[in-house]
Amino acid sequence: MKTIMQILKSIDGKKLLSAYIKVDKPMIKIMELEEIDGEIYSNIKNGYKVAWHEFYKAVLSLKPTTREIGKRGIIIGIKTVDHAIYHELVFEDEVIQYGEKAKGYGYSLVDWEEVVGYCVAETRYTRKHIYEIMAQVLHNMSFWGYTKEKIQKERMYIDEVVGGADNDIESLSADTTGCSGFPTETDKHYHSIEENNYIIARSAYATFLREKEINNLISLLKVD
Repeated sequence: MKTIMQILKSIDGKKLLSAYIKVDKPMIKIMELEEIDGEIYSNIKNGYKVAWHEFYKAVLSLKPTTREIGKRGIIIGIKTVDHAIYHELVFEDEVIQYGEKAKGYGYSLVDWEEVVGYCVAETRYTRKHIYEIMAQVLHNMSFWGYTKEKIQKERMYIDEVVGGADNDIESLSADTTGCSGFPTETDKHYHSIEENNYIIARSAYATFLREKEINNLISLLKVD
């Protein structure tokens, strides 16, 4: 399997930027604005692209760090119940050990050098949507800022908050299953029985799609 860095160096940067903008919802909203001063819009757009290109150049100059064989991070593509393209980070040893039950992980505050060293699953679905998935990867990397200094600052802030919090650490975890937007057990009482059944069915289907992709990955790992 190729690493994220190898993939990034082999694909078209302009197409990747277009895919990234679609992931970046605030920028999409700006793009959709009709009643906005042309000069202001141009400045926002140009500033955005300058920041992007500097970030992208910095990413391509990184020296990837990789875990030992067997414990590699792997990016897989997943189709959600709404047929949207999503992605998830899993780890090879956990996929082998737990199969379909392997956990997915967030990585927005992981060192960039480690992120670009993650592998990318060579499943048909992931290969087909490589631009969308790589755009999501870069969006995760830049979620807290376009520089490593901003990421480090956010990491330190979160460490302080978590260190002083009385809540269980798991309460701060993000949903990485591709089912974002579905109500949790605590707020199902706001829906009718029919709506609850529909939500449960959609969630089950999303889980099925994820398990299918995990099994495809397992088959590749056995060959590898």
